[in-house]
Amino acid sequence: MFIKKVATGPIDLYYYYGERKSFMYFLKKPYSNYLVLESDDTALTFNRLPIKAALMKYFKECDAVTKKIDDGTYRIYNLRLRDIPAMVDEYNKCKF
Repeated sequence: MFIKKVATGPIDLYYYYGERKSFMYFLKKPYSNYLVLESDDTALTFNRLPIKAALMKYFKECDAVTKKIDDGTYRIYNLRLRDIPAMVDEYNKCKF
C-alpha cells in the first residue's frame, strides 16, 4: 500500500513508509493545507520551518496537545513513530 490512512477526525492522518526506513506523515485539517512530516531516520522537517513551531501552530486549538509538544512529552526530534499518531488521536478527542 502506498499511503495508509491511520486516523480520521478533525485531523486525518496518513502514513507512508519508504525505502531505507524513511517515513512520512501527512496531516489534514478541513480547510487547511496538509502538514507533511518527513524522517530520514534522524531528521524531521516541515517545509524548512522549525518543526516545533509548525506543530504548535497546527495543533493550536487543543491546549493539551500543545502543552505536551512544548514540554517534550511528545517527542518531535528523533521522532518515535508512535508520537505523531498519539498527538493526532489526542487532538481528535479534544473538546474545542
